[in-house]
This record gives sequence, structure tokens and C-alpha cells, in this order.
Amino acid sequence: MKKFIKKNKFRKFVIFSIKKPDKLIKFLGKNKTTFMKPNSKKDALKNLSIISNFKYYFIDNSTYHWWGAWFSKNEKKIVFIPRKNSNLLFYKNCKYY
Repeated sequence: MKKFIKKNKFRKFVIFSIKKPDKLIKFLGKNKTTFMKPNSKKDALKNLSIISNFKYYFIDNSTYHWWGAWFSKNEKKIVFIPRKNSNLLFYKNCKYY
């Protein structure tokens, strides 16, 4: 992940999480991150639509985030998954973190 961040130092990051990950925000840079709580029932479909518009995905064991990446129409999307979930591969361009 550090290698990716260093290579993409000018990118902005959107973090979708139930709890605000303060350490991750500090690591990425407070001015380069936007935090969104994805699972509020009122905005669930809207947020899923937003998630599906990205090129890079760092996702964990969350079906909501998996679906967001799955719905992405970006042919060059890259999905980073934790090594512990390596048996869940169904993305074309998948990398481990």
C-alpha cells in the first residue's frame, strides 16, 4: 500500500467505512481524503453508485464494497484485496495487500 500511495501522491482518496479510520486518514494525508459512511439506508444506492466510479479499490471482506467494485465499468480497474481473502478472487485485475 505504501508503494501505491507513493506512486500516486497527487491522487485524492475517498474512504467508505462505517467508522472513521483516523490512522488511515493521517497516513494518506488529511487534505487528500474524503470520508463517507456508505451503509446509511437513506444513501446506500447513491453511495454504491459513487463507489462504482473509481479505478482503484482497496476492499476488505465487505459485500457492499465488493459490489461497488464489481459494478465499476472501468475496464482498467484494479482491485486490491487482503491476502486473507485471496480465495475470493473474481476480479480481472486483482492485487494483494
